[in-house]
Amino acid sequence: MKRLSARLVAGSLTSLAVITGVVVSNPGASAAPTVATFSTPGSFNWTVPAGVTSVTIQVAGAGGGDGDSSSGGLGGYLAGDFVMTPGDSITVHVGGAGATMSVGGVNGGGDADPDGCGGLAGGSGGGASDVRTAGDTLADRIIVAGGGGGGGGISFDATGGVGGGNTPTAGASTNGFGGSFDGGGPGSASAGGAGGGASGGGGGGGWFITPGQAGALGVGGAAGTDGCIVAGGGGGGYYGGGGGGGSSFGMGIGGGGGGSAYISPAATLTGSADGDQAGNGLVVITYTAVPPTTTTTTTVPATTTTTTVPATTVPTPSPAPTPSCPSPLPALRVSPNAFSLVLARFLIDSCGSTARQVTAGSQAFWVVDPPKGSTCPSWQAVPVYPTRFSVLIGKYLIDNCRYTVRRQAGVVYVVPVDHPVGRIA
Repeated sequence: MKRLSARLVAGSLTSLAVITGVVVSNPGASAAPTVATFSTPGSFNWTVPAGVTSVTIQVAGAGGGDGDSSSGGLGGYLAGDFVMTPGDSITVHVGGAGATMSVGGVNGGGDADPDGCGGLAGGSGGGASDVRTAGDTLADRIIVAGGGGGGGGISFDATGGVGGGNTPTAGASTNGFGGSFDGGGPGSASAGGAGGGASGGGGGGGWFITPGQAGALGVGGAAGTDGCIVAGGGGGGYYGGGGGGGSSFGMGIGGGGGGSAYISPAATLTGSADGDQAGNGLVVITYTAVPPTTTTTTTVPATTTTTTVPATTVPTPSPAPTPSCPSPLPALRVSPNAFSLVLARFLIDSCGSTARQVTAGSQAFWVVDPPKGSTCPSWQAVPVYPTRFSVLIGKYLIDNCRYTVRRQAGVVYVVPVDHPVGRIA
């Protein structure tokens, strides 16, 4: 079935609301496509909804009006996919059908002498259907389907040309008085259709020719007329079809030419047909809104991981030996030997003793004086050497610090009275 209305298959629109010629399907809560249908001739404003980034647009031009004796041409069909931005403003123009001896259909149909005497009248051209963005001028059109040309008013053969989805056609020509009265030419991608006249420059024997007007950008040409005998008007389109030529003798009348189609180079063509729509035109916009992205933030409690590390036992180093100073300590004369000098230095460096030089007669020597508050040392065993200094130390320890004499391996030691027998350390 070729009619655009038949392309809207039953079941594709589950819920419809008709408001002044605009049919909008209820999208519901799902992401199913929504269809907006514009079927009443005229212009409508439509805004691209939120979440919509592309639409499919189908347009069908209106059919041309029938003449007294011949039928008007059908409107063309065109469809394509278009990239859009939410909030874009779109203007929809729906073409109106032509009628017998009337002004042209809405949106560019060519007139068929609406003020004529009502004799053998032709039909006016059907209007184009188009969609416009960024404005509402002819230059703002992004898709156009041509309207059909009106039928001639006296000849059964003077049918109107079909509107373009691909290639519109000229209105039919008829013969009379030995001449051929031409139908209007079809609109093209760059010019309106020529107005119908007579073949070879003369029609009806070359007398009393009433040529149709040429089509122009967006407008079909008016039909040739003598006031009573009226040809067919050209269909509207990207460029309109030419009006059919006529003769005042009433013996030859041409049909109007069909209007041409157009689709923006930025679109993707999805369908087209010539001569597809009868009656008023139609515009259908199909779109799917992408649901807004919802960001959900979930707070995950922090996880604390406790790792038990076995304690590492670090050996405690043995403390350095702490010097043990003898106390009480008498004043000691420093003898000129290694033991006496080492002991004197130890007492001075570690025990707070002081040294002084003493002169006795002709002898001079050093004496180490004990520090104030000397106590007994913690020595374990002190060897006694055959020197006066060593003997004095030994005697002091025995007399004051509970030391006793012990011999071992031929050496005499002074040791604490509780020192283990047999051990010298």
